[in-house]
Amino acid sequence: GIFSVTISSNINRADISYVIDDVKKIATDIGDGFKEIISSIKRGYQREIALATGDYFTGMVDKKSKKKLGVFLTKIGSVAKVYGQKEPIDIFATLKAESIGTEPINITLTCYMDKPENKGTITPKSKIEVLQYEEEAIDCIIDKERDSGYHTIKLKAEFDFITSAYLKTYFMEKERLRAYKREQTDPLDAFKIKDKRPTTIYTQGPVMIGIGGTGLSKPPIGLQTERNTTGPTISITLENMWKGKIINFTKLEITVPEGINLEDINGKTDVLKCQPSQNSERKCWVDEEGLQKIFGMQETKIEDIRTFRIHTITDFDKLMGEMPLAIKNIKVTAKYKYQIEKQIEIKVKKEK
Repeated sequence: GIFSVTISSNINRADISYVIDDVKKIATDIGDGFKEIISSIKRGYQREIALATGDYFTGMVDKKSKKKLGVFLTKIGSVAKVYGQKEPIDIFATLKAESIGTEPINITLTCYMDKPENKGTITPKSKIEVLQYEEEAIDCIIDKERDSGYHTIKLKAEFDFITSAYLKTYFMEKERLRAYKREQTDPLDAFKIKDKRPTTIYTQGPVMIGIGGTGLSKPPIGLQTERNTTGPTISITLENMWKGKIINFTKLEITVPEGINLEDINGKTDVLKCQPSQNSERKCWVDEEGLQKIFGMQETKIEDIRTFRIHTITDFDKLMGEMPLAIKNIKVTAKYKYQIEKQIEIKVKKEK
């Protein structure tokens, strides 16, 4: 041709705008045939933006998914092998805590001998706030008189915690998807997508989050072009991965791409609260009161495994724009109270 236009992959949005403006001026003189080149440049740039899905949240989850997060009681021991009936009992341990760093962990420590009413005293303090990482030596002192024989001392830590997760998935217009299938072509191969079956990535801690549902396990998800059509059903599984106890869940947050609206969760439409879309995403949540309605009990205690099902509707234009393939993230954050415990047996000798 008369000349060529080269756009570097490192060029920013402003630079591309200048290039397009210059090309438009030339196209006016050369003719309508060159306008297709302008459209191609725009489409290529938009497609590049659509595929750039990483953000602070996903980066944080990626990083924290490999770290040992939570609250731990380690190195539990006793200052003596045998105690007298009136002698103070001193049980020690090391408390370690590390959070994802978005909110502090509030830890309450308690201890007792044999029964909860036989409470001991935690030193140096029974309440600890951890912003990111903390390691502290603690002691449980029991100075009540007790019978001779063997006794069990239990040391417990109850704490607030957060687990976050995301699932990457792909969307495509349904007729386009059918066309690929008729040609026996994998649409993800056409876009050189290597991660064809993305799995949920979640931060470490007591609770595991799994995200799945209709079409999410085998993307891309085909979408109809009309507004307010049925979208994918999102399933969220919360599973207790530790030997401790989930006291209750206080909040469940679900963030979806703009163009996906959450209709209900476990059939309930009045428990979801959502804020307007920001940064091409929409955040919704269920607070503690809403979780009580879902669980059908006064307290939000749950079994070791619980699954939520969320029905959605989609707005094709908002979700896809003019993109042939959109890569989006579904994000979930669970906030909850959890309890761990350690125990040790001590011997008390009979005093003369």
